[in-house]
Amino acid sequence: MKALGAYIRIRNGRYLAGFAVVEDDQLVLQQSYPAPADETDAGQLGELYGRTGDVIASASPDLFALKVSEIARTSTNAVIAHRAEGVLLAAAGRQRSLRISSWSGQRLWKPAGFASPAKTKESIDALCGRLAQVPNGDEVRQAAAAAVAALGVGA
Repeated sequence: MKALGAYIRIRNGRYLAGFAVVEDDQLVLQQSYPAPADETDAGQLGELYGRTGDVIASASPDLFALKVSEIARTSTNAVIAHRAEGVLLAAAGRQRSLRISSWSGQRLWKPAGFASPAKTKESIDALCGRLAQVPNGDEVRQAAAAAVAALGVGA
């Protein structure tokens, strides 16, 4: 089974999308995609939709796992992150056979193998530690952790 993990990080008021494709214990693809600075908000989201569709088409995953952003809900960054997450889910939803899951930090501790709730960073480290190659960048690490968690639950 192959899973595509995705995560949105906000940097300087724009999204940075992280993608990680995981198959067994192999990190098959890792990619970061920043919002194009020369586009409007709508244009940035359109680019993200297209990029996500391209990654899905080229990777042909069985599962799509979104690591949800846990930014304070009242911040401007939260609005940007949640809109971008909606775009990721819309692009994934176009593939009818693709199983979709979302993962908060609170849900990662069980797939990470902890007997009781653990800090999100510890769970992400444990999940990424199962991979033969360590993912680069926070956004890719969180995407990879979601993919590993989805494979453990959905396998």
